[in-house]
Order: sequence, then structure tokens, then C-alpha cells
Amino acid sequence: YNQKSGNRLRDFCLDIANSLCFARFIFICIILNSVCLSITWYEQPDDIVFVMDWVNIVFTIIYTIEMIIKQIAYKKIYFHDGWNVFDFLIVASAWIGLISFHVFKINVNALSTVIRAFRILRVLKLI
Repeated sequence: YNQKSGNRLRDFCLDIANSLCFARFIFICIILNSVCLSITWYEQPDDIVFVMDWVNIVFTIIYTIEMIIKQIAYKKIYFHDGWNVFDFLIVASAWIGLISFHVFKINVNALSTVIRAFRILRVLKLI
């Protein structure tokens, strides 16, 4: 989708969403995120857990920004692509998990594990 609208913000987001640099950046984030998600083991040190929690938050923010840019750029057409719907569900689920844990102190380990597994499936998008 490459049609300019005359709206500066939308056209700017469209340029970003269609840029090769943006696609490569997201590609690198998906790979790094997959590697980070695989660095988990039984009884790992609390320092590693703390760092990985922050890494998870950073990647969630990056994917949220990607989603927002694409939604502004593509409007309703954003949801016509199955991968975009998949990304939207992953981002929304990640935020629900983060808010549940950090704001309401609800332990969502099972949900978090499922979300992380689906996040790793983003690698399939690259293939």
C-alpha cells in the first residue's frame, strides 16, 4: 500500500512502514527477541530474570511502535493482512500480561509463557 493521502503524519508513517530500513530493524528485533526469549533456564539468577523482564518490555514497546506506525499508515487495511492481525494480538496480549503483573500484581506466568511462544512464531513471518 503506497498511496499518499496528503496527511503529513499518515504519509510520514507510510514512508516508515514501507522503508527497507524499518523492515530490517524489525527483522533484527525479531531475531534478537527470539534469542532473548530462549535464554531461560530453571533456577536462573534473579539478575538474569530482572534483565530479561526489562528486555521483554523494550521489545514490547518496539513492537507497539511498529504496530502504531502501520495502523496510522494503512488505516483499516492494516487488519486485512493476517500477519498484522497476528502482531496486533501478540502486542495486545503482551500489554495485558505486563499490566496484570506490574500494576495489579497478578501472576500471569502461564499467559506470559504462551505470549512468548507466539512471539517466537514471528520468526515464521521472516521466512
